[in-house]
Amino acid sequence: MFSKLKQFNDLRHQAHDLQRLLGAERVTVERQGVTVVVDGNQQVISLSIPPELGPATLEQMLPGMFNDATAKVQQLIAQKMQRGEISLPQF
Repeated sequence: MFSKLKQFNDLRHQAHDLQRLLGAERVTVERQGVTVVVDGNQQVISLSIPPELGPATLEQMLPGMFNDATAKVQQLIAQKMQRGEISLPQF
């Protein structure tokens, strides 16, 4: 029983380390002066919007920008895994 608890605790630590490592990565998407920065955990770090862009333009642009940023993060993670820079915790 204690060995299972130790394995679970080790897995938790590995997952935390991976989350911390990915959190240090940054991906930036920029269009028409709007900049979205997302970390490796797919959390939005910053969003910069020029005042001259209207709500209709933003409404049209932002979903695609967030989707592109998420895709870039996933691609970055896949590349790092292929190069052996990161690995998923072993179950």
